[in-house]
Amino acid sequence: MAYNPRGQYDVIVHPTAGVGDYTSIATALSTEGAGTAANPKRIAIMGGQYSESSNVTIESWQHIYTLGQVEITFADNVAMYVNTNATDIYLEGEIKLVKDAAGGLQRLFYAYTGVERFNSSNCKFILAPTFSGTVDTNSFFLEMRGYDCDYWFEAHDINFSYTPATNTAFAYNLVTHSRVKFSLVDSAVTTSNATNWFGISTWSTEQNILMVDIKGVTTSTGNQGYGMYFSASGDYNSVIGSVLGCDGGNIWDQSGGTNKTGEVVV
Repeated sequence: MAYNPRGQYDVIVHPTAGVGDYTSIATALSTEGAGTAANPKRIAIMGGQYSESSNVTIESWQHIYTLGQVEITFADNVAMYVNTNATDIYLEGEIKLVKDAAGGLQRLFYAYTGVERFNSSNCKFILAPTFSGTVDTNSFFLEMRGYDCDYWFEAHDINFSYTPATNTAFAYNLVTHSRVKFSLVDSAVTTSNATNWFGISTWSTEQNILMVDIKGVTTSTGNQGYGMYFSASGDYNSVIGSVLGCDGGNIWDQSGGTNKTGEVVV
């Protein structure tokens, strides 16, 4: 095995050729494949900048540790994915996801259906997309799915200029019995033909704890930016934190009052 700083990882990913076992995170995760309960795959990613032209897909029982901040720049229509039905994934450290997108269906992070026990409570994801163009229907930079999961995402000073489909959101939340930390601060959206634009949109989501810090979701058309949205089927969630300064409204809850939002500063 190549350079292994602690002797406790199965493989090392390093941006410099010849230092680690891989220079590509996408290649490392796909080549190593899924681990097992008895033998999880322990993958260390050294801090630095990585450019990925293929999807970075996380599999079951992969335990990923970043040693220093990892910055991943994705090619167009490439993103980080959690594979269908993947379980028992653990991440630790800090990962910044970057993309300069021109249009179409764009994601930075996407968890497929059937995901269980994805745990990034000790790994902060920083989302840093830029976007100018026409977005496809149901195009979200962050899509969270799963049961009994822990997600932690932050995005700051995001400015978009695009023609969106109606009811477009930065983040789309479909988790159940999970914990989500989500921060979106100072997001200015220059739009045309927009109906509504949401910081985080929650659909068919139940019995979660959502810790949020959402401020300043504004739109060029005015009165179209919302911090949080709950659909009629987004029930029995407990929300803690602050949602402030959104020009359409801070929280739009269509669930019928089953969500607990009394501990949110608005």
